[in-house]
Amino acid sequence: AGYPQAYYHVGRGYAEGVMYPKNVKRAEDLFLKAANLGVPQAMYSLGNLYRDGDGLKRDPTKAAKMYKLAADKGHPSAMYNLGICYMNGFGVQQDRSEALWWFIKAGYRPKSFESSEDDEKELKDYIAKKDTEDPKGWKGWGVRQQ
Repeated sequence: AGYPQAYYHVGRGYAEGVMYPKNVKRAEDLFLKAANLGVPQAMYSLGNLYRDGDGLKRDPTKAAKMYKLAADKGHPSAMYNLGICYMNGFGVQQDRSEALWWFIKAGYRPKSFESSEDDEKELKDYIAKKDTEDPKGWKGWGVRQQ
């Protein structure tokens, strides 16, 4: 496998048309190789390719799946984009609480979600439920406890 990041970097060159002629299909192939080797940035980049559909068929479900894989590996931009997916029902079932959960994990708290004490209670209940489901726990406002 060598250097998994190399697949990502060469793929990025093809995706952006930098260093190589733009070839989104070739970028997708290289990003997939890197993603299969555990490179979160490649997973995130695949999410962007599938979200935008620039040179590929737009696929919201694949986009959300790739963002989730990268988010689970700690990629903050993927966490944020996954929150957007949940907020808008893009490739996943729309879920406001799940959207906010991912925004917070990404370190972002949108003002529009701070509308009432009921919303705050709903969020705290949701976080408590998530903490129960994940024994390693995401405590408080999305800060991982070691």
